[in-house]
Amino acid sequence: TGDRTRHVEEAAQLFGLTMAEHRLLRLLFDGMSLARAATSLGVARTTARTHLQRIFDKVGCRRQSDLVRLVALGAFLDPLPKRAVEHHPSRAPSAPLLLCA
Repeated sequence: TGDRTRHVEEAAQLFGLTMAEHRLLRLLFDGMSLARAATSLGVARTTARTHLQRIFDKVGCRRQSDLVRLVALGAFLDPLPKRAVEHHPSRAPSAPLLLCA
């Protein structure tokens, strides 16, 4: 579980997640549904959906399953083939973005 926690922490830092986005990512990564995570965080489901959409935008994923898989594998920590990396337009050119399926 140490690596799993480290992967969430490093993903949050690498992609510039807010504290709210980070907390949501941690709960989703631990297997909670979005609705249950919203309840646990004390926010409306629509707020949780907004946070999730912002995470998707920052990470480059479109599906929750891809996001969780990316974090679980720590795929963003290893060097990536050039074809798998693009630079997010709103971030510094040195910040890689893994394109999720």
